[in-house]
Amino acid sequence: MRGLSGGDATDLSRLEDAHFDMIVDFMILHHVEGWRRFLDEAFRVLRPGGEMYINDLTRKGVHLTDFFLHWNHAEEPLFLMEEFEQQARESGFTTVRRCNYAGLDFCFKFQKPKHDTRE
Repeated sequence: MRGLSGGDATDLSRLEDAHFDMIVDFMILHHVEGWRRFLDEAFRVLRPGGEMYINDLTRKGVHLTDFFLHWNHAEEPLFLMEEFEQQARESGFTTVRRCNYAGLDFCFKFQKPKHDTRE
């Protein structure tokens, strides 16, 4: 598979294990109710040493956006930066870089270890 691919972020079963070098999320996961499953699936489909770049809103950022723009995001998929990072670690990722913009949104660079260190 080459290029971009669409589908269900929580079910990447149609994709091969260890197939991709990189995964990028830009402001999508706060819409995905099963974002924890996405992290497990992302780990599975990344090659060892592969990278995942995440830029998304925190729970606080979504609430502020909803207030000013009168949107109504579902509460379940929302997360704190620390909660997201902890879940990524539990999925097997290593944090390479993190940044936080006034607690409203964040960015991460995660990496899948070259050798699986999960027990």
